[in-house]
Amino acid sequence: MEECNAQAATLFEIATRRSIQNQRTYITFIDYAKAYDKVPQSALIRKLESIGIGGHLLKVIKALYDDPRMCVRAGSSLSSIVNYHCGVRQGCPASPILFDFFY
Repeated sequence: MEECNAQAATLFEIATRRSIQNQRTYITFIDYAKAYDKVPQSALIRKLESIGIGGHLLKVIKALYDDPRMCVRAGSSLSSIVNYHCGVRQGCPASPILFDFFY
């Protein structure tokens, strides 16, 4: 929460300074909620190929997304295993980079 407050204070300071200097300020907020879940995996692979990613790196990424399956843990219980073909992997260190490449 502290980081959010610091960012809001910085934004307010910038807008105030620009207002004093009679400069217009345009601000856009983008809600990326559940954005990772919306990346089509097959389209992600095609995008990586189109920007020149190939070789061993592409093979590793394809292996991560080949027949992906998941289950959910609630306490000591596990759900049944389901296939999913949309979204980058939650918690994977490569996911932010893959998301950026896709968009």
